[in-house]
Amino acid sequence: MEISDLKKGILFVVISSLGFSIIPILATLGFSADITAGAMLFYRFLIAACLFFVYCIVKRQPLIFQEKKNYGYLTIAGIIYATQCTLYFSAFHYISAAVGEVIFYIYPVFVAILSAIFLKEQITKFKVVGIAAALAGIGVVLYAPGGGIQMKGVLLVILSAFTSSCYFTFNKKFTSAINTTVLMTYICTVCAGVSLIYSLSRGEFSVPGDWKVWLNIGILAVWSTVIGLFCLMKGLKLLEAGMASIVSLSEPIFTILLSFLILGTSLTPFQFLGAAVVMIAIYIYEKGDRNAK
Repeated sequence: MEISDLKKGILFVVISSLGFSIIPILATLGFSADITAGAMLFYRFLIAACLFFVYCIVKRQPLIFQEKKNYGYLTIAGIIYATQCTLYFSAFHYISAAVGEVIFYIYPVFVAILSAIFLKEQITKFKVVGIAAALAGIGVVLYAPGGGIQMKGVLLVILSAFTSSCYFTFNKKFTSAINTTVLMTYICTVCAGVSLIYSLSRGEFSVPGDWKVWLNIGILAVWSTVIGLFCLMKGLKLLEAGMASIVSLSEPIFTILLSFLILGTSLTPFQFLGAAVVMIAIYIYEKGDRNAK
């Protein structure tokens, strides 16, 4: 690997992590402006789906499948992802962006379990140690003195992490052969539809009248979804999986910093300690994941 490719790959993954890291902050800002999770997600995925669709047309990537079962797989994947996003967004009604992002990193526990059951992947000693350390770190974050965390928000994030692992496992088993941009075009389209139905069924759908809300939605759709995913794909092509996973650990760090700068919220010293343990745990887990391959 040329040093230029290494630097480009790291830059792409860092940009991607920065894009994803601001999602909980944008959700929090949206709630403060009285727009619901369902409405935010509808506009996010509608804009993203249109942009992905245009990209596929420009690049002449076929959107029609010969195997009809792919449409069913993509529909299921979209429903799972929409559910995960709704749970994740809703959590920030009750907990801060920084705390939610750290707790979300419990997802490797669920990924390891589901991958062992459905993908027959090996659970190595590194994975076991990583999972145990991640749980310990999250325990410190939750029960740190002065944390004042609402457990409803914690439960929503944990359910979101579990749903995310379901999405990851399902895609790996059924849709891994589909072009990534085509995949995201369909996923975002289904997510937009599911979010619209969800918000209408709850009587929560609305059209924002404040330009600041539209700005947040635009950032969420373009920066945190389209550009974030595009940079992640580019980075994964230039970096080894191990290096990419290490660089992606910058995401919760960005969330913690941006939460302080934008929202004025921060972790307590004990919560910072717990967050550091979680990051180390993910590194150990990823090391085990690489050794198993």
